[in-house]
Amino acid sequence: MHGAFWYAGRSTAELYYWRVRAHLTPRSVCFQNAVRTAVALSAVRLVVGELSLAHGFWALLTTLTVMSTSAADTRTALRPALRGTLAGAVVAALILHFAVDAPVVYAVMLPPCMFLAFASGSVLGPGWGQAFFTLTVAAAFSQVARSGPELAAARVLDVLAGAFIGAFVGLLAWPHGGTGELRRACARVLDQGTRAVTDVTDTITEGARVTDALPGARLAQRIAEASYAEFAIERHVRRPEGVTSDTDFQVIMLVGNRVITMGQILLDNCPPGALAAWPLSAAHLRDAAHRLRLSTLEFSHDLRSGQGRPAPVDGPTDDAPADSTVIRDVCAASAGRDPDPLLYYAVDAAIWLASLQRAIGAARTPRAATGTTTSPWSEGLS
Repeated sequence: MHGAFWYAGRSTAELYYWRVRAHLTPRSVCFQNAVRTAVALSAVRLVVGELSLAHGFWALLTTLTVMSTSAADTRTALRPALRGTLAGAVVAALILHFAVDAPVVYAVMLPPCMFLAFASGSVLGPGWGQAFFTLTVAAAFSQVARSGPELAAARVLDVLAGAFIGAFVGLLAWPHGGTGELRRACARVLDQGTRAVTDVTDTITEGARVTDALPGARLAQRIAEASYAEFAIERHVRRPEGVTSDTDFQVIMLVGNRVITMGQILLDNCPPGALAAWPLSAAHLRDAAHRLRLSTLEFSHDLRSGQGRPAPVDGPTDDAPADSTVIRDVCAASAGRDPDPLLYYAVDAAIWLASLQRAIGAARTPRAATGTTTSPWSEGLS
């Protein structure tokens, strides 16, 4: 997976292979959720078989319905699902009792119940969806074979079995959701990203051998994006008023993306050692890259451990290599003649490093809930 457009021209099967391969790790939330769901469904199938429950597939469907990516979300989904199923079962039992020999009743009620089962959940809440779905399955099965109130009782028993097994498995397997995994994934993004930054900088300034740091950063970014997607849909503990998070994970996602895109551009356009002809700029770029990596070590450790110490990084200090230093060197080197096109990449690399430094500092600083955000890239490019 090399190049900015490595996926262009690849077959669909190959793209699926790379996507699956990227998540074949216990650190992937996709892998974790697949294992959690597989264990829950296997347990439900075992219970259904041992107890010989009628219509046992309802238990499997209930498990898929109530299981979320965290124990808290599963518990939140469990209560309305049970309440709705019980309410729907009571109504279904009454209908099945009084209209047991009137199939036309079930034929008439099936279409509106099915519509409401799929439409009411998002509008009125999941409990209503489960209630109407219970009526739907009662109307459907009653048209296939003669049924009585025992069908509603079987529905309730299956839902209870599936719901409680799903909740139990969710409580045991990764119960805290994606927050902890997102922290570890962001730490890997910073670690692999800054490793790639130093690798790219050393390559274009002194001709060092290109390693696999950039593909490693790309893989870490993919895992982190999946973790962030899960984190974004979960419920979280409310923080003190005025602070939305102790870490701006979205900025870390932007940092990883910026490392990959600009790092690949520099490697594609600058041969190894291309900037060695300007030793002052090359030295400043290498110094800035290594300072960036050192400044993120403590931040990465805090992310892995879940600590939230104040940010020690406020951007490059006066004695740190800055983009202005490289710009002055480039201007001096090109005075009175047409500049070498490679010098423009030296300036781009300097601005890239400075903006990454500012962005990482912004990611660690708690955000105020003001409703407006300032991009760290705008400061880095000013």
